[in-house]
Amino acid sequence: MAVGLGEEETMAILKVARLGHPVLRRVADPVAPEMITQPQFQRFIDDMIETMHEYDGVGLAAPQVHVSQQVAVLEVNKPPRYPDAPSVPLTVLINPQVTMLTQETVEGWEGCLSIPEMRGVAPRCRELRVDPARLRSGVSTWDMRGGLLFEQS
Repeated sequence: MAVGLGEEETMAILKVARLGHPVLRRVADPVAPEMITQPQFQRFIDDMIETMHEYDGVGLAAPQVHVSQQVAVLEVNKPPRYPDAPSVPLTVLINPQVTMLTQETVEGWEGCLSIPEMRGVAPRCRELRVDPARLRSGVSTWDMRGGLLFEQS
């Protein structure tokens, strides 16, 4: 049962946009602050989480489900594709601000739900800061090293 939904309503698995779709190419719009507490927005977040879990993902951004808004969901709990990745509790990022703390990069293997069955080595910033307008998370700012998941999502 989704948080905030009535018993007759269930979460949905959303359609994932594939590589080349225009929604993946444009800069996503920020979420208006008044929308964050609306039931339909909460339901959308629940659906994003359900979709990420359905496809065994560790992160999913709203444009990947055909919604051009600055929203991402993340969760890392020893996924088979990333056995050495540190755990990240279920986190929802809304209008996150990402600041690169260094120009130094690190490379790591990544996958993407919008490019199924493919993985590749991607360069990412070695140290970055994420300042999310948080919805469901125990922290408000992260300083991290090798933030591959956060930078991609």
